[in-house]
Amino acid sequence: MKTYALEEAAAFLYLSPATLRQKVKSGEVKAVKPGRRWVFLEADLVSYLHSLYASSREAPLSGCDKEKPLCHSTNAAIPGGYALLTCPQRVVRFEC
Repeated sequence: MKTYALEEAAAFLYLSPATLRQKVKSGEVKAVKPGRRWVFLEADLVSYLHSLYASSREAPLSGCDKEKPLCHSTNAAIPGGYALLTCPQRVVRFEC
């Protein structure tokens, strides 16, 4: 079983050591401090990465607080021609 120091674990996760330290203190990432230094197990780091994956039915976890709407208003004027707007649950067709 491979172990990592704080700096190595942070590099593995593409985080800064300070950010990783915060995640350890909040309980998001498992680690132990048997002496003066943090020790991380590779399996725990991989487990943390797996926890960041969204299930197939959820939106991706991007860390963004703002979500973009899936559908736009259907009250907007559409210039001449034929337009097709789709939403996850329905298809709305407009003929102008």
